Amino acid sequence: MFLFYRRGAWNESIMSTKDKMLCSLLKKDVGKKDPATYQPWEKALMEAIGSTADWTDRKFLEPIIEFVYNE
Repeated sequence: MFLFYRRGAWNESIMSTKDKMLCSLLKKDVGKKDPATYQPWEKALMEAIGSTADWTDRKFLEPIIEFVYNE
């Protein structure tokens, strides 16, 4: 079994209550850190709070599709 992670989009207005609560807890946890030490995903999360973001790009699917067809 193989798993692939690709970051998607952020839109708080369509999140479930449970997702909003979990993201709020994550934001509080990340917010305790010094911003200079943020990992790239933490920086993106903190910048996306209160707005929408879309990190999807079809070009990142190409290696996955190639892998699946070759397996």
